[in-house]
Amino acid sequence: MFDGRSDHGPFIEAGIPAGGTFSGAEEIKAAEEAQAYGGAAGVAYDTCRHQACDTLADPNLQAFDEFSDAASHAVATLAQRPTDLTDERAPAPGAPQPPGAGVPQAGRRALS
Repeated sequence: MFDGRSDHGPFIEAGIPAGGTFSGAEEIKAAEEAQAYGGAAGVAYDTCRHQACDTLADPNLQAFDEFSDAASHAVATLAQRPTDLTDERAPAPGAPQPPGAGVPQAGRRALS
């Protein structure tokens, strides 16, 4: 969820493209989830998110592994784009290309 209120907010405000993943850390855990995975129902998945207790003292290594895999995949995918990220006409990798796609806009160069 990119609403501009997290770490990516200042980048977006400065006109710098930003991306990321959403863990749902502030969402509320259901009773069924607490029973299946542990923790308490009716509270946020991560009660320390952006709080003083949000430190490196108790990292969730499984989440770190999963999110670093997602970030690596995103970087590799973006690195293979036929045009730069500022070319709004650039289709997603594997998507059909409309006529003129990949042609740089005036003042921009194509990536090769």
